[in-house]
Amino acid sequence: MTSSSSLILQHYIKLTEFLGKALGPDYEVALHDLTRKDRSIIAIANNYISGREVGAPLTNMALSILRDKSYEHTDYHLHYYSINVNGKDLRSSTFFIKDNGKLIGLLCINFDDSRYRDVCDRILSLCHPDLFVTDVLAQPLPENEDGV
Repeated sequence: MTSSSSLILQHYIKLTEFLGKALGPDYEVALHDLTRKDRSIIAIANNYISGREVGAPLTNMALSILRDKSYEHTDYHLHYYSINVNGKDLRSSTFFIKDNGKLIGLLCINFDDSRYRDVCDRILSLCHPDLFVTDVLAQPLPENEDGV
């Protein structure tokens, strides 16, 4: 990696920490140095979401992005789904860090919305208790007298 690439990534380390604190506990922010694919993470905030640490390798999703070269015509990839090590769905976005057009790093944000989905399910259960949903809404509609 050139010294300018290293300097560029150094600026993103503080940004990683800042975004983790500003976005809150449901957002993991990971910074990857692509010259070190087997231990690419150089900074990570709220790492309990994925369980990864500094020094962890690229994910299969990141490797897929690199293989497909989807970074060549855009600066970021927004709102795709990924899965953490515990099988939880995450909504993810990746910013492509480039030095003179060459991809040198990834800034990834992974959102765990499970707490919000749980609250939504609880609210819906207040309106539609489970037995109502199971016994009434899940049943086929009755046919009228003509058989239609």
